[in-house]
Amino acid sequence: MSSQRSIEIEVRALWRLAWPVIITQVSLMAMGLVDIAMVGELGADALAGVAIGNSVFFACTSVAMGLVMALDPLISQAFGADRIDDVGMWFWQGVWCSLIAGLVLPVLFYDTEALMLWLGQAPQVADLGSQYVCVRGLSVAPFLLFTALRSLLNGGNQTRPVMIAAVLMNAVNFVLDYGLVSGRLGMPVLGVRGAAVATTVVMWALCAALALYLWTGRFGVAIGTPRRPQWRLLAEIGRLGFPIGGQMLAEFGVFAAAGVFAGQLSAVALAAHQIALGLASLNYMVPLGLSIAAGVRVGRYVGANDLDGALLAGKVAIGSGALIMFSCSAVFLLAPRWLCQWFTADAEVLAIAESLVLIAAGFQIFDGLQCVAGGCLRGAGDTRAAFFANVVAHWLGGLPLGWSLAFALGFGIWGLWWGLAASLGFAAVLLVARFFRKSWQHSVPEAVKA
Repeated sequence: MSSQRSIEIEVRALWRLAWPVIITQVSLMAMGLVDIAMVGELGADALAGVAIGNSVFFACTSVAMGLVMALDPLISQAFGADRIDDVGMWFWQGVWCSLIAGLVLPVLFYDTEALMLWLGQAPQVADLGSQYVCVRGLSVAPFLLFTALRSLLNGGNQTRPVMIAAVLMNAVNFVLDYGLVSGRLGMPVLGVRGAAVATTVVMWALCAALALYLWTGRFGVAIGTPRRPQWRLLAEIGRLGFPIGGQMLAEFGVFAAAGVFAGQLSAVALAAHQIALGLASLNYMVPLGLSIAAGVRVGRYVGANDLDGALLAGKVAIGSGALIMFSCSAVFLLAPRWLCQWFTADAEVLAIAESLVLIAAGFQIFDGLQCVAGGCLRGAGDTRAAFFANVVAHWLGGLPLGWSLAFALGFGIWGLWWGLAASLGFAAVLLVARFFRKSWQHSVPEAVKA
C-alpha cells in the first residue's frame, strides 16, 4: 500500500473517531461556560467567584481524573491485542478508583473560603466561590465514573453514544442554570449555588445514561460481572495515571495560579481573565478531543504490535491538530469582541477580555500541538513525558515569566498572558520532538513487544 494511501486511510479513521469526541469535549466545557455566563448577570463578584471556583475544582480533581484516564491506553491496547477479558478487568479497576476518589474529594471541597482568601481573593469573591465549589464537590464521583465509562467506549471505537448523551445533558444544564440561578421557570433562586446544582445533577444523569447504554448493549460482554479491586492492577493504573494527573495538575494549576494573580490585580482583571480563558479553554476542547482519539489509535496499534502504524497515526493526528488550531486562531483574531460579549456587558471587563483573546490567538497552534502530541504519547503508555514537559514549561518557565511581566515590570494582566503563551510554545516543542524521535517506544509494554 502506498504511503499516501496509508495516510488517507488513517486520516479518515482518526476523524471518524475524533469528531464525536470533540463535540463531547465541547459540550462538557460548555457546561462550565454556561455556569459562568448565567451568573454574569449577578455582577462581577459572582462571575469572578464562579470562575475561580471552577479553577479550584478542576485543579483539585486533576490527579484523580489522571488516574482514571490511565484506562485510555490500557483499554485501547487491550482492544488492539484482542484481549477482551483484560478490557473488563481494567474497566472495573477504574471504577474502584473513581468511587474511592469520589468519596474523599467532596470532603475537601466542603469549605474552601479560607483557601481562596489565602490565595489573595477579595472576601466577597471567596465567599461566592466557596459556595459554588461546595456543591460542585458532589459531582466528583459521577464525573470520574463518566471518564471510566468513556474510556471503555472510546477504546471500542464507540464515540457517538457519549457525544449524544453529552449534547443532550448540556441542553438540560442550560435549562437548569437558567432557572436556578435567578429563579426563572418556577424554580427557586439559588444564585451561584444554582449553577453548581445544575452541573452536579447533569453529571449524575450523564453517568447513569452511559452506564445504562453499556449494560444493555454489546459492551455488557466486555464489562462482565463486577470485579473486586486488585492491588497489583491498581498499582499499574497508578504508575500510568499519576503522571497523567501530575500533567493535568501542572496545566490546570498554572492557569488556576494565573487566575489567583489576576485576582490580586483586580476583580475586573480576574473577570476578564476568566472570560478569555473560558474561550481559549473551549477552543482547547478541539485538540483535546483529537488527542483522546489519537491516543486510542496509537494505543490500538501498540496493542497489535504495529509500532510503524502507531507512528503514522501520531503524525496524522499532530498535523491535523495544527491545521484545526490555525482555523481557531483565525476566529479569535477576526471576532474577539463579539465572542466576549456573550459573557459580559461591562465595558471595562469587555475591553480587557478582548485584548486577552487576541493574545490567545497567538498561542492556539502551540496549545493544540502540545495537547495532541501528549495524547499520542499517552496512547503508547508514555505518560511521564507530558508531565515533565508541563512542569518545566509552565512552572519553571511561563508562570515566573508571566509574574515578572505582570508585577515586576508593570504590564499587568497582559504580561501574565504573554508568559502563559511562552510556556505553551515551549511545551509544544518538547512533546512533538519526543514523539517524532520515537522515544515513546521505550514505554511500550514488554508483553506487547513480544
